[in-house]
Amino acid sequence: MNIRVFLADDHPPLRVGLRVLLEQAPDIRVIGESGEGHDALRQIETLCPDIAVIDCQLPGLEG
Repeated sequence: MNIRVFLADDHPPLRVGLRVLLEQAPDIRVIGESGEGHDALRQIETLCPDIAVIDCQLPGLEG
């Protein structure tokens, strides 16, 4: 069973690094990513990941 993960961070190198690390695990699949808050929320609602890794200071969102 795959664990479906969504990544949200405004630093592309960090997203790439997380994706590379996570996808080394055979049971983890990154299903999407975003660098902007509102876009991330829309994608999370649409994709319904098991886990969402979200930057706490993502542009477009407060708090």
